[in-house]
Amino acid sequence: MITNGDITVYHAEIDAETRKEVFKRQIIKNVSIYKTYEEERRHSQDGPWRSRECIIRVPQSEALVLAIGDRVVLGLTDEPVPSVDSLIVNGFSDNRRGSKRMWHYKIICR
Repeated sequence: MITNGDITVYHAEIDAETRKEVFKRQIIKNVSIYKTYEEERRHSQDGPWRSRECIIRVPQSEALVLAIGDRVVLGLTDEPVPSVDSLIVNGFSDNRRGSKRMWHYKIICR
């Protein structure tokens, strides 16, 4: 798999004591990032609506903690919480089967 970037994943959890959302940051290096931008014909008040989708493949053999709604920042960051323009995880799959050279996680973000 050809890798072309790094990502920072923010996994959201609820703190049992404060009942507030907290983020656990995980830096993942050497991932494959594929971005798509589609412009649809329907318009909003601000102009044409654009769909931004990003498919990330993480070549990793150990378990990766992910959930729908987690945040992904393209690149490495030291921020304790994700930025407002971060991508939201819409889906993911564990593709750790077959040849170990091909094992990876697929993360779909918008």
